[in-house]
Amino acid sequence: SSSEDAVELGYCGEISREETSARLAGASDGTFLVRWSTKTDSFVLSFVKSGNQVQHIAFIKRNAQGEIVVDKQGGGTCTYQNLNEY
Repeated sequence: SSSEDAVELGYCGEISREETSARLAGASDGTFLVRWSTKTDSFVLSFVKSGNQVQHIAFIKRNAQGEIVVDKQGGGTCTYQNLNEY
């Protein structure tokens, strides 16, 4: 599959960090995919930063209302209606 597939897939289920990086290799800046990580027990947003680097943001979870809750690095959380809003 080409790196363009990553954008079309959107949510990739449970795939490894290594497979994610391979799928995003060579993709345009801002290309992303969302995956589940049993290692962090959360969703992970993986995206291409400038310079063709892949960044992974973990600890994205759903609350009891089904909203997306993201842990902030300095503490606290941000809440979004869905992953697209985030």
